[in-house]
Amino acid sequence: MNFQNFAYPTDTLLKLAAVILPLFLGLSTEAGTVKIMSYNILANWDRVRGDRIVAVVKDQAPDVLGFQEVVGGNTEYLLSELDGGFEAYFAATADPVFVRRDADLRMIENGTAELIKCLIDRQVNWVRLEDRISGEQFVYYNTHLCFILENTLEEYTNEEANQIQASQIIDVMASHAEDGLVQVLGGDLNVFSSSNTTKFFLEGQPLPVNGKKNPLALKETWASAPGNAGERPITVVRDGNIGGQQGQGGGRRRRGGIGRRIEMPNEPGIDWLFVSESANVIAAEVIQNELTIGTSDHLPIFATIAF
Repeated sequence: MNFQNFAYPTDTLLKLAAVILPLFLGLSTEAGTVKIMSYNILANWDRVRGDRIVAVVKDQAPDVLGFQEVVGGNTEYLLSELDGGFEAYFAATADPVFVRRDADLRMIENGTAELIKCLIDRQVNWVRLEDRISGEQFVYYNTHLCFILENTLEEYTNEEANQIQASQIIDVMASHAEDGLVQVLGGDLNVFSSSNTTKFFLEGQPLPVNGKKNPLALKETWASAPGNAGERPITVVRDGNIGGQQGQGGGRRRRGGIGRRIEMPNEPGIDWLFVSESANVIAAEVIQNELTIGTSDHLPIFATIAF
């Protein structure tokens, strides 16, 4: 063979580069595996708590991170303090999605769907990403739904609004559904394990508000992960001082910093990561440690998923 005139096809060279370059640069080459984190960081935080939030993210090192309650230009602060290691999508919203730059993920497309309003505008932000090595794609949806235990609306109860928002999200997810495509729904869904909304997402139960059924097969990551048994830990902080305000001691939750307390059921909720039934959940946890306690009134949730 005359090696001087031999040329590899372009697609072969690209595939070789996708494997060799990450090794040369010291990046992850675990194709088809992604670490996803969802974290409600409690709006209106100061620099001290902001630094703790950054420390939590650095400690967990997610590939994809969905925040909730990011307000007042804090997206820029987080990006800066995370040393430019993340690309932010939907930075102008309270629910941005951060994607780690060295995670071997390529943005394919992204978008926003508006949901029924609940005190403030609500939306679901989504990103479609591709693993550069394996070519596998997945869609991640990040949202923050209406809190069902409040009653602040005129046309609907908050619980009904939450159900309508859930059905709107499923409509968006169904529009993207295709064979083999993994979809991940994460965020502060503001519902508990026994709620009609949760049963709609995971069990196909029709929503009381409109009779809609979920056409997609979804599962909850914590319950699907090997080694996890029993009920998933609660994701809201029940005790502790958060930014100078007392946490949810005694099973009650402070809302909005105006002194109101709402009784919280002692059951799993209110932050969730749901995935397509076909996804392989390698690990999942509610992260409760010295960094996360006192940093927000929510605990971050984490899942490692293989496609």
